[in-house]
Amino acid sequence: MSRAKNTSHGLHIQVTSDYNRFELLPFNRDVRKMKPLEASFRKHGWKPAYPADVERMPSGKLRIKAGHRRFTIAKLLGIPILYVESHDDADIFETEITQLQWSMDDYLQAHVRKGAPAYAVVREYRDRTGIPLGLCIGLLGGQTSTSNFLKRFKDGTFIISESPLAETVAEIIEFCKSVSNVATLSLFVQAVARCVFVPQFDPERFKKKVRAFGSLLVKAPTLERYTKMIEDIYNTHAPRGKHLSLAFLADQSARERKAAKKQSG
Repeated sequence: MSRAKNTSHGLHIQVTSDYNRFELLPFNRDVRKMKPLEASFRKHGWKPAYPADVERMPSGKLRIKAGHRRFTIAKLLGIPILYVESHDDADIFETEITQLQWSMDDYLQAHVRKGAPAYAVVREYRDRTGIPLGLCIGLLGGQTSTSNFLKRFKDGTFIISESPLAETVAEIIEFCKSVSNVATLSLFVQAVARCVFVPQFDPERFKKKVRAFGSLLVKAPTLERYTKMIEDIYNTHAPRGKHLSLAFLADQSARERKAAKKQSG
């Protein structure tokens, strides 16, 4: 049986132990990562200040828009569900983003569970290369910058670019991982991506140099230092006239891309 009480916002907090009345959205956070929340529920129960937000479906089921982990823990522990029925059009993305609770990995896993192919590609790419998720999003979007894609990635409209950038960077990073533990560090990956944008840069030549002079691949404090390191490795023992001013050309290419983006919109 359900019972209700008023909130300060005029909504009624409903209370029920009938867990079968509820259904979860396919798009929700990974409900396996919740040990701290479970400990809180064991100590304090379900706090009335944070009821689940649900919407009533035509079938009569209550679909949870926000509160999936709280529901799962309460059901596990046999604690009654506290919920409010909302009557707005806000979806789970709009509800949860205002609470600043979701990580990018939460969004990734949620969209994968929802069946979004692009997000499955992102997860496979991240798992295969070891590149940090934020950079995976940017690279698979065809750029070295991640910020342009964050909103689209969260709301489910992210699209994989047809640019070969991501796979070229992946080949280099996967090769470098066998030589140095700096290979998957964010600044090094960014430096590699900047160099890949240089038309004269030959990834195969760079991999051969890394194989021969991997000891030069060490941790550096800045993006600029990593780019110069890549240039030094690339040019080591190169014949006269075959040296490439890679750092300069990478900066030039980055400026050109920035200017082109500014002109286009």
